Amino acid sequence: MRTGRPSAVAALLAGGVAALLVSVTTVTTLMGLAAVTVLAVGLRHRSRSLVTLGALGLFGALLLSGGVSTRPGLTLAAGVGSLLCWTFAQTAVDLSGSLGTARTDRLERTHLAGTTALVAATAIVLDVLYRVDWGTLPPLAVACLLAGAVSLTIAFRP
Repeated sequence: MRTGRPSAVAALLAGGVAALLVSVTTVTTLMGLAAVTVLAVGLRHRSRSLVTLGALGLFGALLLSGGVSTRPGLTLAAGVGSLLCWTFAQTAVDLSGSLGTARTDRLERTHLAGTTALVAATAIVLDVLYRVDWGTLPPLAVACLLAGAVSLTIAFRP
């Protein structure tokens, strides 16, 4: 098995799910499909720039769909998919470029499980914070929590 393959497959799955979730208009559907295509090309050519561009395309589609969608849960789930897509794709490119043909299946499965658990737990907390009526809870609190989750995900990157 090629080094980075489990992470690449997970990145494409997460990107595909995010693309489906942001498909609320024709524009966001096309952006999501284009982003996943760029991501796949980037993974094939082991290009950090292309996988980052693909993930940014998904994030752009997410922002557009969030502006027209009335379902914050789906928008949050698409954000989770976009974030997981980016970190998994970066891991796949890094491992395949650094380790060549070394066996990294166990390492990658551990990274996939840990990152997914961290991001999912953060999303659950954000969803609870959104659904509970806190009275005067400033939106900045939710933004800080999301920034913290993104920072932790970046910090735990291999």
